Amino acid sequence: MNDCIEEFGLTGARGETASGYQTIMTYSLPAALFEGASAEQALWQVSLTLMVYNQDTHVA
Repeated sequence: MNDCIEEFGLTGARGETASGYQTIMTYSLPAALFEGASAEQALWQVSLTLMVYNQDTHVA
């Protein structure tokens, strides 16, 4: 499994933390702030955005 992670340059949760939560700051936060959204809609949007952009090593 580690070979796959190294091959694709995935850093997982530790890498996300080391980057200052760049995925959240770059993608999720802006997704949560779109106009006219209810709290529930914003949370769904954040969840979907994280699924798209987060490099989850469990999936790899």
